[in-house]
Amino acid sequence: MQGSRSNSQGEGEVTLPVLLAAAVAAQPDGDAVVDGEHRITYHDLDLRSNQLAHLLIELGVVPDAVLAIGMPRSLERVLAAWAITKAGAGCVSVDPTHAYERNRFVCADSGVRLGITLERYVDELPFEDMYWVALDDRAVSGRIRQYPEAGVVDTDRHAPLRPHHTACLVYSGGSVGRPEGVAVTHAGLAAVDAQRRRNAVSPDAHVPGVETRNSVAATLELLLAAPAANLVMAPHDASAAP
Repeated sequence: MQGSRSNSQGEGEVTLPVLLAAAVAAQPDGDAVVDGEHRITYHDLDLRSNQLAHLLIELGVVPDAVLAIGMPRSLERVLAAWAITKAGAGCVSVDPTHAYERNRFVCADSGVRLGITLERYVDELPFEDMYWVALDDRAVSGRIRQYPEAGVVDTDRHAPLRPHHTACLVYSGGSVGRPEGVAVTHAGLAAVDAQRRRNAVSPDAHVPGVETRNSVAATLELLLAAPAANLVMAPHDASAAP
């Protein structure tokens, strides 16, 4: 929790970390993510993602950089997304269940050099010029726990986070020719948050988490669940498309 610490962002400069902080404040003890038998509250997700974000900042992550998330939909995937955006960076999906050549192209084309994954997926992911942080590696998890649980603000980051910075990078297409990447800024996510408000998601609602390849759609699921509902992860073989 940020407590008395304040962010230097001006009024109206809404970014994804600001929206996530509002979700935590609204219902800290509510379930943020339900992944099979595993679940995590908004409060605990906030603290754990703060620690991971501090590690990412120490590793040199700066606002407007792009990091890869190399794992299927899961509680850990949401944790990684929260931490990346708190560090100020954007995220791009390289799900290990997708084609290796596609993931390798995405990493090379986006210039991403750092990614977050789990140990069991490391060998399935592109490794050329890449460094993968495996959250369940004993040394890594021990190191993460050493970082403060305090919220990340601009004075912690290498530079201020602003609405025009990249929140996520989505690669669409690829069935014919090469996939094409499109950057979505924090300002562009304002429409996503507006959709959440229009849907008036209630505290007892369950938002299905079915997306992995499309970072924009995955972020939409995340914001539709916040601040009151919980994001329920679908099995890995489920699809958002018919």
